[in-house]
Amino acid sequence: MRILFIGDIVGRSGRSSVMERLPGLMQAWRLDFVVINGENAAGGFGITETIYQDLVGAGADAITLGNHAWDQKEALVFIARAPRLIRPVNYPKGTPGRGAALIDTRNGARVLVINAMGRIFMDPLDDPFAASSARSPRARSKPTPTPSSSTSMRRLPAKSRRWGTFSTAR
Repeated sequence: MRILFIGDIVGRSGRSSVMERLPGLMQAWRLDFVVINGENAAGGFGITETIYQDLVGAGADAITLGNHAWDQKEALVFIARAPRLIRPVNYPKGTPGRGAALIDTRNGARVLVINAMGRIFMDPLDDPFAASSARSPRARSKPTPTPSSSTSMRRLPAKSRRWGTFSTAR
């Protein structure tokens, strides 16, 4: 599986560069899945719904947020209808949005995106490791048998009730 993660798009120049180049990169590199960190996409201060829609339209399958998630107050409202916008999983209980999403890839597989924010030099949040582990499919069910190879990977369950499933088909 070919996954591209683009970190911290900042402002108009960062957005323009991504929206101009991402479709070509997706085709040239035959990407199955694209994650973008968009927490600074609105001039270094959060993300707006228009910017979110533009990035998804350019090919982003998931957009992560961080400590600037709520710099644009509209994000508090539109995150509920933005299934690919993923705030940190270790934000306090009751925070709008989701900290994880199970998303279909272009090759038919599924990717679980969990966004956790560290605590060094940041606002005190819940433990990112504990919060991430609690969202993991392995934490919720018995692991499926796998070959004895230490390099084997376990497939995610076909359905997940905890997160919606979203298709990348456009």
